[in-house]
Amino acid sequence: MDELRIFVSSPGDVAEERALTRRVLDRLAGEFSRRARLSPIFWEHEPLLATSTFQEQIVSPSEADIVICIIWSRLGTRLPGQFRRADGSTYASGTEYEFEIAMEAHKANGKPELLVYRKTTHPVVDLQDEQNVRSRLDQKRALDGFIQHWFHHAQDGSLVAAFHPFEHPVDFEEKLEIHLKI
Repeated sequence: MDELRIFVSSPGDVAEERALTRRVLDRLAGEFSRRARLSPIFWEHEPLLATSTFQEQIVSPSEADIVICIIWSRLGTRLPGQFRRADGSTYASGTEYEFEIAMEAHKANGKPELLVYRKTTHPVVDLQDEQNVRSRLDQKRALDGFIQHWFHHAQDGSLVAAFHPFEHPVDFEEKLEIHLKI
């Protein structure tokens, strides 16, 4: 029986969608149990130790068969300095790192397949904490830059890569299940 490793990447603002991803994968594991064993990779379900970083302890997205990337209003938490691109530049976040590692592996080896889902609902921000508002705006700008870089042509803004927009969690759950069955 084949094993299908599915890595789930996202910043912390899409916790509900991560839970829905787990639910979809659990349903599909039963449905496909005679043909393949689904092995989801969620950092929050790993026994991570305080003696090392998250990325050092979880399976690399490059080792997965499918990477599911879910984004909304944040790009995520900055990584320690030892995580650098080949040119020496740093990654803006763990999500950016996981996406780029998956993209590089796909270009080199034809896998993992990379599914990107972007929540389009406007985020709600508590205006009482000015520092939090500034931080959220910085995160949104970083995410917008990431989207512009990876999904739009630099000259004319046309789309050069596919992603799946969704507004509500139920829409995401339905799209994800359909896409994983294909």
